Amino acid sequence: MRAIPATPKHYLPLVSVDDLCKVMVRAATDSGLVGQSLLVAPEQNIPLSELTKMIAQQFNVSAPKQHVPLAILRLILKWTWLANQLEMSAEMLSFLRTEQLDLEPLKQFRQRWDIQTGDLADAITKTTDWMKQTTSTQII
Repeated sequence: MRAIPATPKHYLPLVSVDDLCKVMVRAATDSGLVGQSLLVAPEQNIPLSELTKMIAQQFNVSAPKQHVPLAILRLILKWTWLANQLEMSAEMLSFLRTEQLDLEPLKQFRQRWDIQTGDLADAITKTTDWMKQTTSTQII
């Protein structure tokens, strides 16, 4: 990745698999959630530029510093050939956020079931370590 999509304020609402599973197991047995939905997202957001920097450090490569506006990316990704070359799709951009998500229902649910969350930065580091061990793909 040579540039970061969006702006320095954008983030991905990432959740570790462990945290998601804890919520899903309890939600499956919680009668208060019948017919309801529950947004599972992190309490603290890691900006996309910081996330990129964390991953780049793990792979011993330079993190991109430039940002590409979403409007330009959406236009570029309309060209199938170019989207394939970039290994991106317009749908990927819909996950990028700047607004705060309403996590009050999730906070109440976690309190009710005494669900503790793990350290997201630690989970990202462990995932990146696993990727380094299991993939032969060169990261640039």
